[in-house]
Amino acid sequence: MVSKKIKDKILNKSDKYNFYKEEYENNSDAIADLAKRISALEAENEEKNNILDSYHVLLNTLFCYYDITPKSYLKNVQDLGVEILKFVDNVCAKHDIDYWLDYGTLLGAVRHEGYIPWDDDLDVAMMRADYSRFIKIFTSELKENNLTNLKCDFQQSKFKGKPVLRWTQITYRHPDHKISFMGTDIFPYDYIKTNEISNIDDVFMKSRAEFYLANQEKMPFSQVLERYCESMNLSLERQDFYLSGVEGVRSPKDFYRIKILETDKLYPLKTLNFKDHSFKVPNDTDYYLSMIYGDTYREIPKSVRDHSRISKLVKIENINDLLENAVHEMKSANDNF
Repeated sequence: MVSKKIKDKILNKSDKYNFYKEEYENNSDAIADLAKRISALEAENEEKNNILDSYHVLLNTLFCYYDITPKSYLKNVQDLGVEILKFVDNVCAKHDIDYWLDYGTLLGAVRHEGYIPWDDDLDVAMMRADYSRFIKIFTSELKENNLTNLKCDFQQSKFKGKPVLRWTQITYRHPDHKISFMGTDIFPYDYIKTNEISNIDDVFMKSRAEFYLANQEKMPFSQVLERYCESMNLSLERQDFYLSGVEGVRSPKDFYRIKILETDKLYPLKTLNFKDHSFKVPNDTDYYLSMIYGDTYREIPKSVRDHSRISKLVKIENINDLLENAVHEMKSANDNF
């Protein structure tokens, strides 16, 4: 009985071998042809990658080592942004609030001494205590300077289908047009008592979910924040480490990953030129930018993102006149300081 089973098994395997051998022989020409096509495609792909690499080198040279002047639409938008940033700087100086340039704005300051050439918004960061004070006083500064078109609101996103409030956005909005002419994002950061959190992504995402749910329940923000600080072991007082606030754009699911950063590399803040005006930046900008973009941040990336603001603004009649008026309005406000 046993010997018959073994015999059948051997014959079975033999039949399968013969079947696949015959199939291979019958299709060997097609397999060889497919291998040739794959090889040709690989060679073509390599050639195209070499062409793209050469374009990348050229664009990197042009954007990083030449002064490129934007045309009127983008120039006016960027000039408006600088005036808004100067207003933020003036308000912060008046009220003794620290801030620093963040993300693409810091990258532009370091790599281009101004905007990333195609950029049309601004990013600013503050530690939590300064951020909270800034939110409280900024609206009154807008009223005091009669800046009715400059708005300060929370950016809104959705969590489980319901709206949540996130970081602060300062936007210039003309009453006759829905799209903002320029935007400045203000991101909060928090001191954390330890950097020894092996599962920081999981801890952060759990705390963020609890933060958003409490936010949706209309709980007082101070109470929501207190809960979050407890769950993440955060502090309003200076610690050796800090990280992006829960409302910001860093997380395992966002474009920027959550990182615990060293406070001694942030302070004391220094200044860098951004379009012929000095603004505050982290003390060790190389460390800071490397933690966001990696060690190649001084090069133009092969893939870039924009905010599509210009493509929408150019459709507005007399947009350059409106932008120039907005720049003049902001300059007048800055002259008050």
